[in-house]
This record gives sequence, structure tokens and C-alpha cells, in this order.
Amino acid sequence: DASICANNATFQLNGSVTVATGGLWSGGAGSFNPTSGVLNAVYTPTAAEIAAGSVTLTLTTVGNGQCSPVSDQLVLTITPAPVVDAGLPVQSCANNPAVQLSGSVQNAAGGMWTGAGSFSNATSLSPIYTPSAAEVIAGTATVTLTSTGNGLCNAVSDQVTIAITPAPT
Repeated sequence: DASICANNATFQLNGSVTVATGGLWSGGAGSFNPTSGVLNAVYTPTAAEIAAGSVTLTLTTVGNGQCSPVSDQLVLTITPAPVVDAGLPVQSCANNPAVQLSGSVQNAAGGMWTGAGSFSNATSLSPIYTPSAAEVIAGTATVTLTSTGNGLCNAVSDQVTIAITPAPT
């Protein structure tokens, strides 16, 4: 049995048979590449299988001579992908541009913020962000929150925009 992630859902099969001349994969509604008759095919589950969280594949021997076919099953568990939300757009003023961010990460160990300015703690989900001088002059900053500790999953990112209004004169 094995596990994969919903956003990294292809799985390299590694079947083996003895005495028989080959094997045939079955079960699941996804696709086998190049074909289900290749022992080390790559299986890609369907969206329904990903949503269900698992699929059972069966490898059955072929070319058995006088022997009956033998089968073995593989349960492929599909874990949910990380979900990242960098929060709602934020506003600040050019003479006080630092803002409190509020992000969230699910199905991953944490997150990392990136941007042109500086963060009080780039691994906190709610750091203080101080825009760069160029962002203050431009009147806008965009920061990105990316999931970390993703396990078998691909990292996921989300962005939030900070509108920086000119200082009163």
C-alpha cells in the first residue's frame, strides 16, 4: 500500500510476477501509462478518486500456463493538498506602511512569507510586514504565503496585496 497527495497524484507502480509471463493492472477509473499491461506503469487517479481519498488497484498474473491467475491488491491513499490563504487585501499609509498580515495554512506543517520588504517573522502566519521603499513609492506591495512541510504534496501559494496610500500633507 502507498500514499500520494491530491496535488501530486501520479504514482509509479512497481509490480512484479514470477512464473507467469506478465501482469495486468485493473481497478480504478484512472489511467495507466503507458498501459495497464506494464508492471511499472504510472497510475493517474481520476478527480473522483482524489476526492474519495483512495483507490484500490489489482495486479493479476497473465501467461500462467496451466496455473490459475494470482492477484494482489494495492490500496493507494490520496491525502488532501495543502490549502493556503494569505488573507484579505490590506491598506496602509506611506508614513506608517507596516501592516499585520493574517494567513492560514491547512494540510501542511506551516508557511513562509516572501516579499520585497521585511517581515517580523517570515514563518509566522501573522507577521508584521514592512514594505520596501520602492513599494511605498509605487503605492502597492504584494506578498506571498507558501506552504512548507508539505510531505508528499507540492507546495501551494497565495498572495495578498497591500495598498499604500500617500501620506497626508
